[in-house]
Amino acid sequence: MLISKFFTMKLLSLSKYVIMCVLFIAISSCHKDKPFGQISFYFNSAGPNATVLINGQSAVVSGYFPNSDATCGETGTANFTLPAGNYNYTASSTDFNWSGTVTVYPNQCSTNLLTQSYGNASFWISTNYPNLTVNIGGQSASITVVYTSGQPNDCATAGNANFTLPAGTYNYTAQSGTTTWSGTTTIDGNTCNLLHLN
Repeated sequence: MLISKFFTMKLLSLSKYVIMCVLFIAISSCHKDKPFGQISFYFNSAGPNATVLINGQSAVVSGYFPNSDATCGETGTANFTLPAGNYNYTASSTDFNWSGTVTVYPNQCSTNLLTQSYGNASFWISTNYPNLTVNIGGQSASITVVYTSGQPNDCATAGNANFTLPAGTYNYTAQSGTTTWSGTTTIDGNTCNLLHLN
């Protein structure tokens, strides 16, 4: 009987020891640091610097890589070292805003392209309106050529009111003396809109 109690006590003591060991290992695993990885943000065309925010950190994209993808950590990219996982990010420049989700892989470096897209708007007239000024996207330009027949052969022809703007939708106004115009136009990337003020 005494022997049975002795072994029962030993077994209970051993069980407690095993449970404590298991808990210790589990807690240690929970607090063990995750492996880290890197993510680099870059441009493939010229544009104003952009600030990238991710996981409470910020960095600036200051260069662009027109002919190929950037190498991770390359000068001019916005570089981050983070625990492996998925992250939301935001980025902004004077012309563009971006947001999205990226994955940081353990012991790897990934790159993420921030696309910049510009287009053109070109305003022209077929009736002579002296001192005609067009305003769009915070810019202004004057029309100095009148097309009494036909229209400009090419977008952004000299003498038109020509603008280069980030892709998007814009309100515009124009004025010549007491004559005024207003409207909305959508500028797509790498395209040009010819806009006739009549």
